[in-house]
Amino acid sequence: MVDDVYCGIRSATHPRIAKRPTLEDFLAERHIAVEALAEHTNVDESLDSLGHTRDIALRISHFGALPGLVAQTSYLSIIPTSVAPEMCSQANIETFELPFAVPELQVSLHHLPTRAARSRGGVVSRRSSGRCATGRFADTTRTSSRLPRCGHGCACGVTRNFSPVARLT
Repeated sequence: MVDDVYCGIRSATHPRIAKRPTLEDFLAERHIAVEALAEHTNVDESLDSLGHTRDIALRISHFGALPGLVAQTSYLSIIPTSVAPEMCSQANIETFELPFAVPELQVSLHHLPTRAARSRGGVVSRRSSGRCATGRFADTTRTSSRLPRCGHGCACGVTRNFSPVARLT
């Protein structure tokens, strides 16, 4: 599991929103929201606890479409900070600090057994790449210096007592 925080994104040419908008400025804009099914509800729950809601112009199912949409509109959106460098490299967008407190986001990777693993009673083994899926995920979401090295050479945080075969529960 990796802890992350949220930040706002806007077009780099946005006419009104700067690096540190006020809550009033933030709420006066229209927003693109990622559907609640993606389990990113912390932001709206935080605003709700303050008695506010965002003016949602567009709802999308995942974060992948955000860079292009935000760059071409005056809409704002909210993303996990760990994906901000990648998203900002894809389009002419910039991040900004949210003008209200939001609880940290906990990013987890859930392992689902393949059909072959289910036939073996849920026993799965690490792929022959020598790196576990959790490590590949951690390497893409955080720099390896922020996570402990595991026993198999990646930054998944699994202890050095890691067994390459695990039973799923």
